[in-house]
Amino acid sequence: MRSCGRLLLAAAFCWLLLGAERGRADTPGESGRIERLLRQLDADRFLDRQDAQRQLLELGDAALPQLLLVPPGVSRERELRQKAIALAIQRRFLNEGFSQLAAERDERIDLDRAMWLVARIVDPTIAWEPLDRQLSSLADQVQARLGAGADASRVEPERVVAAMRQVLFVDFGLAGAQATYDHPHSSSLKHVLQSRRGLPILLSHVMISVGERLGVPLVGLQVPGRYMVKYDGSRAPEGVPRRDLIIDPFGGGQVLSPDELQRLLPGISPERLAASPRRDSVVRMLRNLAADYLQMGDEDQANEVLRYQRIMESGPADQP
Repeated sequence: MRSCGRLLLAAAFCWLLLGAERGRADTPGESGRIERLLRQLDADRFLDRQDAQRQLLELGDAALPQLLLVPPGVSRERELRQKAIALAIQRRFLNEGFSQLAAERDERIDLDRAMWLVARIVDPTIAWEPLDRQLSSLADQVQARLGAGADASRVEPERVVAAMRQVLFVDFGLAGAQATYDHPHSSSLKHVLQSRRGLPILLSHVMISVGERLGVPLVGLQVPGRYMVKYDGSRAPEGVPRRDLIIDPFGGGQVLSPDELQRLLPGISPERLAASPRRDSVVRMLRNLAADYLQMGDEDQANEVLRYQRIMESGPADQP
C-alpha cells in the first residue's frame, strides 16, 4: 500500500509540474481569451465579474503571468480581483507542491523540486523546464571535462570534485552572495543561476543537483552558520580510499582539510558531519527565505513562507 501511495504522489507531482509547464498561455488564442476575461472583471454585472473570476481560477498557471500584470488606469475593482485571483492560484500551487513533497519519505524528497517551489515563492512565473536545462547543461560540462567516455560515478573522488569545482565555481562563476545575502533573490534557484550568487545552501544544492545527474554521491551538510557539501566516501567507487571530502561552495568550492575546517568552524570535526536529512534542508531553505522577508518588513509574505515550512515539517502521512 505504501509503494502504491508513493507512486500516486509521484504521479500527482508530475501532473502538477506538467500543468505548470503546459498550462501557460503560449498561444494567441489562449492569451486573447485570458485578456477578455481580465476585462470582464470590470463588467457592469456582478455575475459577469464572478464568472470571469471563476474561469481565471480554473485556468490556473496559464493565466498567472497576465494576472500579475495590472495595466495602469484600470479600475480598483479589476486591480483587486486580479491580485486576489493571482494570489489564490499561487497559494494553491505551492500548497499542493509542498504537501506532495512533505508526504514523501525523507530519502525520496526531490530537492530539485523543492528548490523550484521555493523559487516560485519569490517569482510565481518561474517554470521548471529552463532551470532543469541549465542544471543539465552544467552536468554535461562536467562530463566533458572528465572525458566523454568517463563514468563520473566511478571516477576518483578528488578528480570528479575538482572537475565540478572548475565548471561550477571557475567557469560558470558561482560564488557567495556577499552583497545580497539577506535578499530573497539569494534563495531563488532562478536568480542564483542568473546572477551566479547565492546563499550557502543554494550553492550547495546546485552542486548536489549537478552531481545527482552524474551519479556522484554528494550530500548536504548543515553546519552552524554555514551549509556545505560532502562527497560521501562510503559510496566511493571500488579501488579508491573511502574517505569523505568536505566542500565549501560558499568559499568557491574549496575542498577543506581537517585543519581548514577547524579554522572555519572551530570545534567541528569531519567525523561529526553527518548528511543533512532532505526534509531539514528544505525547511532550512524556507526558514532563510522567511527571515529575509521579515528583514524587508514584508510580514505577510514571511508568514506565507512559514506556513509552507510547517507543511514540510509535518512529515509523511504514512510515517510509522
